[in-house]
Amino acid sequence: MKAYIILLNLLNLLFLNLQAQQLFNPIGADAWGVAGSSVASQNMWSVLNNPAGFSTLKKVQVGIYSSQQFQETKLTTASAVVVLPSKFINVGVGINYFGYSLFNQQKISASLSKQLFSQFSLGVTLSYFSTNISEQQHAGNILGELGLLYKANSKCHLGLFIFNPTQSKYSTQSFDKIPTYARIGVDYNVSEKVKLLGEVDQTLNQKIVLRGGIKYQIHEVLSLSIGVANNPVYLTFGTGIKLKQFKVDFAASFHQILGFSPHLGLSFPVQK
Repeated sequence: MKAYIILLNLLNLLFLNLQAQQLFNPIGADAWGVAGSSVASQNMWSVLNNPAGFSTLKKVQVGIYSSQQFQETKLTTASAVVVLPSKFINVGVGINYFGYSLFNQQKISASLSKQLFSQFSLGVTLSYFSTNISEQQHAGNILGELGLLYKANSKCHLGLFIFNPTQSKYSTQSFDKIPTYARIGVDYNVSEKVKLLGEVDQTLNQKIVLRGGIKYQIHEVLSLSIGVANNPVYLTFGTGIKLKQFKVDFAASFHQILGFSPHLGLSFPVQK
């Protein structure tokens, strides 16, 4: 009986550890088609992945995204973003939710993104991060995020994103710090139809995560992608379909032991 209780406690600890990391993962089914490589991409999901990445968008855009880690309903992530372009600066708002009634985390973000020069963009984000655990006191705090995007040439973009550089804590009463991490990556157009993406993620006091993938634009309305990442090791594939002004993205990631995780995204309108 004692062994059974110990096993349950270990599984519960693992479960909570998986939960606590989800809001810090890349957001968007389009990104998960290439194993989460997103720091050098330029789209609406940059509001949550690298605020410098939506500086050149010209239209109001809205996106929603959901994923279910290992097909477990208690490990569901739901996100929404809005991009509001203007002549001088682009504004982005993002909401990210993870968990279920007894344990959940939210991040509400407001971002500013500006193309300073033809080759360089800067983005800054102010977020409120909160954690709710049943029968425990609510914990929440404000943190900052910083993003840079550099256009090396017409084919290659380099991105850098730093999350929580001030090492804010979960609350003013907490001793535990919200994770601080940095991502650096590349988005390279091999041709009009083939794109390579890759990045390196480093969270303080944790192992480096490598992500990479290939995106192939089969037709102007259809794309396919594959990707791979480590720590943990998983494979991904994805597809994107443009339907008039809508775009639907679907991705799946596979862990050798824990199994399959679906990702679904919808965006409107599609910028041309």
